[in-house]
Amino acid sequence: MAKLALFVAVALHMVGFGAVIPVMPTLVKSLGGDAVVQGLLTSVFTLAQLASAPLWGWVSDRVGRRVIIAAGLGLAALGHAGLYLARDLPTAFVARAIAGLGGGTLPAIQAAVLELSRPEERAASMALFGMAFGVGFVLGPLIGGVVAVLSPRGPFLTAALLSATAALWTAAVYRSPASPPVPKAGGGGGEVVVLVAAAFFLMNMSFSQFESIVSYYGSDLGLTPAYIGLMMAFAGVAAGGAQWAVRRLERGGSVGRGISVGLAAMASGLLAVAVPAVPALFVGVAVASAGQIIASAFISKAVAEGAEKVGLAFGVMQTAGSLGRLVGPAAGGYLYKALSPSAPFLAAAALAVLTLALFAYGVRNSPVGTRLGGSLHVFQEAHRH
Repeated sequence: MAKLALFVAVALHMVGFGAVIPVMPTLVKSLGGDAVVQGLLTSVFTLAQLASAPLWGWVSDRVGRRVIIAAGLGLAALGHAGLYLARDLPTAFVARAIAGLGGGTLPAIQAAVLELSRPEERAASMALFGMAFGVGFVLGPLIGGVVAVLSPRGPFLTAALLSATAALWTAAVYRSPASPPVPKAGGGGGEVVVLVAAAFFLMNMSFSQFESIVSYYGSDLGLTPAYIGLMMAFAGVAAGGAQWAVRRLERGGSVGRGISVGLAAMASGLLAVAVPAVPALFVGVAVASAGQIIASAFISKAVAEGAEKVGLAFGVMQTAGSLGRLVGPAAGGYLYKALSPSAPFLAAAALAVLTLALFAYGVRNSPVGTRLGGSLHVFQEAHRH
């Protein structure tokens, strides 16, 4: 029941998060901003997450996950309410930062899910955690697009109410385990952590560069908020369907194949988005979203199998991913304005290919290949032949 409570809270919060995506371009333009401002608003959100996540984790170890998760979701609600009320860009930036501070508690939810899971079911639990995110991205943009027809700022109020509900739900239903499982300690594994941190930074920079500007791009192609919401919902459905692909690939026993398939799909989707046509945009958004889910799942599995200090490795992954999400949106907004609307997506595709090349090089030419053993044997076999 406690684990289900967390999944419900995440789904509610992410529905709210997704609901504001279709109307962000409208808000930005109404306040006198442009593509650079939209990218910077996303970066401010991520910077607040990056700065607060270690502190939230440290406090949650001492006062318990429940109060920290509820407080974080409450802050997210406050931030969305601030965007609903914002009448100038400084207020919007402050509100976005507050929402980001609340979002910094999501790693605490992941830690709580792992504490409630037996070692042999942790991967499945993380897949379900990803599905809770997927539900949010399926329903959120759809709800946001519909609500925006009634009120251009209505989705921000909807997001605030949903995050507040998630906070109250967590406080009322979730209970920490009496004796949470303690990961087995060990030394070494630093090479794995460095490789995965670098790869996660590049991959998140790539995907956030695409994610932060694609709604603005859609708006410039003539899509209304309702159609932008439909596009993002289509991406959410594809991300949910990627869970099936993850299970099929995992049965094959090769983490390397899963990583390569995911990153290749992500790069292909981003290239399709760069084509300035609505059908290519819809297809590309779906393929890129599915590829990112697949790649993330198998990179996480590589860490679990190859790193000895798994908790530390996941912490470093989260930090590296946040850094990538900080840099990506600002870079995307700049490229969009300075070069062309297609430039952010072409650059994001190049970063996805670079991530794949980094894994291949690391496994072939460093002790990482030994640490990860056979889990990345696809790269090793390709090198031999």
